Amino acid sequence: MISDWQEHQEQQAAAFAAVHDVLVDGRVKIRTAGQLAKLMQRLPADTPITVASSTLMDPRPPDDTKRRTITTVEAVPLEDPDKIIEVDDGGEVRRFAAVTPAVELAAVIVAHDTPGAPPLPVPAPAYERAVDALRSGEPCVALDKQVELLRWMASTLDITDPADSDDEVEVDHVLTWIDDTDLLAALDVEGRRLRQAAARLAALRARVADYEIVADVMFDAEEIVRNAAEHPPPDEEMPSSTP
Repeated sequence: MISDWQEHQEQQAAAFAAVHDVLVDGRVKIRTAGQLAKLMQRLPADTPITVASSTLMDPRPPDDTKRRTITTVEAVPLEDPDKIIEVDDGGEVRRFAAVTPAVELAAVIVAHDTPGAPPLPVPAPAYERAVDALRSGEPCVALDKQVELLRWMASTLDITDPADSDDEVEVDHVLTWIDDTDLLAALDVEGRRLRQAAARLAALRARVADYEIVADVMFDAEEIVRNAAEHPPPDEEMPSSTP
């Protein structure tokens, strides 16, 4: 069945409004089974339920010793590639994968004294945060997380005295499972190389930050020049000369 574009838009808006009206603040924190049950009862019965693929956290990471994990419910669009919608857009039939409003359960790491959920949490695992940062144009954040990953990898390979390590979190070491001296020595070399790579990448991160500052200034300056060219100020009236 082919739907009219305007009709399709209205149906989509109504479907999403039914879910968003229940989740007034966009993302709701829940603490008990009773709260979750009441929330679910207010949603349309056919609303899909999903679980976030990653633990999330406040973009301003809380201190490791002063954090807690809360459970949230958020409205999200869910695409169904097996269900195709055909829409008549001014005589041209366009095909879309059906998008349905769903609710997503997620674990979010916050500071211990935070009353609610952050409005825009980010992935907590370093790899996923790096991927997310690259997609959203945050190269410095991505590099920070890549450095973190390299240091973690190094800490599982090299035989470093804990007193000499700058790693904040204890990790399991490969030597726990290997007792071959030559093999451990080879792994130790690779671990030290990873630490060196992390140090070089951290230094490059500082240069990228400086580059971003300059690029932002240049962009702002170009915008000012472009706006001035597109919207020149009106010519001032010159006083008439007396003969």
